[in-house]
Amino acid sequence: MADFQKASGDQGRAFEANVESVLAASGAEVVQRNWTDPVSGEQVDFVARTPNGVEFWVEAKGSWQGKTMGLQRSDTTKKAVANGWHLLYVHGEDRPPYILVGSHLPKAGTVAEKEIEHAKEAGLFSAVIVPDDLKATVMAIDAGALT
Repeated sequence: MADFQKASGDQGRAFEANVESVLAASGAEVVQRNWTDPVSGEQVDFVARTPNGVEFWVEAKGSWQGKTMGLQRSDTTKKAVANGWHLLYVHGEDRPPYILVGSHLPKAGTVAEKEIEHAKEAGLFSAVIVPDDLKATVMAIDAGALT
């Protein structure tokens, strides 16, 4: 079990580094890494700003080994949904856009897909995307299309 946990942590850190690189390539500035929200106590992987200075938060969930990767794992989506709920609960409308970036999106018809779908409907996430969608998402935040 320790090997699985270590491999998961290593993959998570590598995925966060990838997300940070894609954020920079998208024109966003990473202001803080692994920031702990003083109100909720939740940790956010990145506090970033769009090219026009709009702050947004990013949660990165990624892996590429095993049978279920990234947001295909329901335990991973449960953690993300719980964090999203808590951040929305304590900040309400004052919360900046909150983006969930996964290495893999949930598979159709799974519990993980339903968890993410319902979380988006409830406004817990402004977007749930893969890294390839970051540039368009940063531009949408800048344009006021995502809150």
